[in-house]
This record gives sequence, C-alpha cells and structure tokens, in this order.
Amino acid sequence: MAKYFLILIQKNPEDLSIDRINEPTLVQLKRLYLLSYTLTNVMFQPIHIIRLDERNQNLFILAGHQEKIEIVITPNGEVF
Repeated sequence: MAKYFLILIQKNPEDLSIDRINEPTLVQLKRLYLLSYTLTNVMFQPIHIIRLDERNQNLFILAGHQEKIEIVITPNGEVF
C-alpha cells in the first residue's frame, strides 16, 4: 500500500520535519473507491470532502449538491 507523508515547514525553512499521516485500511480504500464511483458516475453527485477521523480511524465523506450526503466507513469496512 502506498505511504503518505506530510512535510511541516517550521519557522526556519532549513528545519523540515516529516510526520507520518494516519492511513486508511485497505478495506476502507476499496469501499471508498466503490462509493466514490457510485456517487460521481452513477448518481452524478459531487464529493466535497473525504477525511480520516484520527480519533476512531473512520473515513468520513461529505457529498451531494447541497452537502446532504454524509457517509462513514469504519476501519473494518462497514458503511453508515
């Protein structure tokens, strides 16, 4: 699985620190792909934000023309 890294720039540009970002599980990524495809190519709904909640590792999706579609994907792949 691909690794994601975030580079935080300190006050001194020569001081760079690399912190590892929390990653979604493989099951979450597969569900995210299927849901994203369905939302955009079948339902023609825009996706506004996808966020990994660091507290519980749930993926959150906010979608829809009026941002009324909220989807949560748990680390084991359950969708709410």
